[in-house]
Amino acid sequence: MYLDFTGVSNTTLDTLSDLGITITSHSITRYKTDASKEHYGLVNTILTQHIEKAIVLNIDDYHNIYTKWVPNITTTSNAAHLATILMNPIITQKAIPQLNIHNSKLVNAKSIKINLENRFMELYDLSYNQRWGFYAIDDNTRLEELIVHSYDIRLQEKCHIRSMKDIILIDLQKNTLHSLDEYIQAINAVTNIPSM
Repeated sequence: MYLDFTGVSNTTLDTLSDLGITITSHSITRYKTDASKEHYGLVNTILTQHIEKAIVLNIDDYHNIYTKWVPNITTTSNAAHLATILMNPIITQKAIPQLNIHNSKLVNAKSIKINLENRFMELYDLSYNQRWGFYAIDDNTRLEELIVHSYDIRLQEKCHIRSMKDIILIDLQKNTLHSLDEYIQAINAVTNIPSM
């Protein structure tokens, strides 16, 4: 498995297998396929157990730059762009029902959505750098913003909240998450699970 991970070709693996050093590339491929199927079944089983609970979905990009074992003339490293798809079941909270939470006689949900889009989104669609371009600040304010705050005590107090104990790794896929189609591809990894 280690040799396969480092990028050794199947021909090299099969040659080493003939010498009695490793197993064949076919065996490694079969092992990886079996592990993938087993993981898929395990995820489905765990999600079935938590189907009545609220679940938080987290899709995050992961960039890893690693050095090639045998660099060639043009490149010495590769960047791996991966998307991690995690689900965190909230064991103490029931699932949110798929019902409208607004009382239709008192609140017009459509009107709220339209006003949010037309009146407030204009204020919030500016990037951080664009927004700072509107403000003239003095040097003392800049220095105050550069102060590093220590959050260690608060992090230690909330260590159990940040625990990854109940986190379910749904998928780890090669994906840059730079477009809507790539996000949809990541979400499809979740929607294709039978228990979902």
